[in-house]
Amino acid sequence: MYLGHLVRFAVHDLGAKGVGALIVFRPGAESAPSRERRMSPPPPLRIHLPADLAPLRHVLSQTDGAALFDASGTLVELGVRLIPSPDAEMSIEALGGTRHISARRYSFDDPGSVVIAVSEDGPVTVFRNGAVIGRSRASDDESSPEPG
Repeated sequence: MYLGHLVRFAVHDLGAKGVGALIVFRPGAESAPSRERRMSPPPPLRIHLPADLAPLRHVLSQTDGAALFDASGTLVELGVRLIPSPDAEMSIEALGGTRHISARRYSFDDPGSVVIAVSEDGPVTVFRNGAVIGRSRASDDESSPEPG
């Protein structure tokens, strides 16, 4: 349920406005792959509450690194550096720019997660298990992600 909110937000609120971002949805409680926390815990903004969307868009436009959301669609970490495993670096080919490469490799290392890479140029790519599972059209930022 919250994944759909995150994808719509990525396409319509971030990509359409030229805000690049890296969003990780981790619905499970299992241990996470290697990552570096670079900021204090953020306010618990929730992707399904309309009043939280403007502050969320603002904070993502001002922050480098990934934003992690839990199973309840709540922002739990911000400004996170995702560190790929040696296996991911060897097994997963580069795709797009740094943000997309990081998203793809992290999704490989954390198979229970879904990672959304939002390009500043507008297109949005959704990854799971190191594979593209959806992508918006580069020429139409307002589109829904297409199956990939």
